[in-house]
Amino acid sequence: MDLKGNGYRLVFEENFNGGMETNKWKALDETVKAHSAKDNKETVPTHVNTQAASKHAGAELHYIPENVCCENGELVIRADRDGHGDGFTGGKAVCNGFVFSYGYIEVTALVPDFQNGVWPVFGFCGTDGTVYKPMVDIIAVHGAKGKNAAGMYMKWTDDIYETQHSVNCLYDAEDRYRRFYPSSRVPDKLTPGYHVFAVEWTKDRLKYSCDGEVYCQVDITAKPFDTFTCGALVKLTAGLSVGLPNIDPPDANTVLPTEFKIKNIKVYQNDGIFVKR
Repeated sequence: MDLKGNGYRLVFEENFNGGMETNKWKALDETVKAHSAKDNKETVPTHVNTQAASKHAGAELHYIPENVCCENGELVIRADRDGHGDGFTGGKAVCNGFVFSYGYIEVTALVPDFQNGVWPVFGFCGTDGTVYKPMVDIIAVHGAKGKNAAGMYMKWTDDIYETQHSVNCLYDAEDRYRRFYPSSRVPDKLTPGYHVFAVEWTKDRLKYSCDGEVYCQVDITAKPFDTFTCGALVKLTAGLSVGLPNIDPPDANTVLPTEFKIKNIKVYQNDGIFVKR
């Protein structure tokens, strides 16, 4: 994409050469539980083995700060078994250095090998205190069978009933969103090696690309996607999880520990809001 020709300017760049600066990034410390498919109010992707996932319900995932660090100029997020029963540890980091609305967001990253239960994510989500809380995954590799360049997962909260809604634009019960992804299930495109993932977020669309190839565009001017046109402020997030719902649980072939590496993050804007904190 010709960013300069489209009026974009670089407003944020992170190379992690100086480590993970605490005034920009925070590694989270929290625990979540896997739950069965029948307890999950979100649409379960069609490739998920719901019977196996239900057997895994109740296992804990601990996001611990020790699993998030900077090494050799990269943000490294690790996941492993916790050594106590069926639980796992993962890592999650949020960027608190700035918030923004609209722009071209680009990340150079190395995703883990495709394995059941392993879920690397990079994207942005609504900031605390905002009425609308849109969330978009730029990278979301859903286990061994969900071989996606990006899950293009959206979640938001409406302003009247504060009800949480979600749309997974890669999978739903009828796989009706597959038309957006002519090549998104080709695993060799992502591993091995680093790839550049990006999304262009404007007032009328979300456009996804991998290594410069656009593979998905979504019109966000009509409901329910109009949440993304309200100017809500968002912040960058990154994480690596094991054993969460909506993907097949870890099995005997899942090799842990594993790592998700981010080399570079850039945010460009030609219109929108950018606020340093």
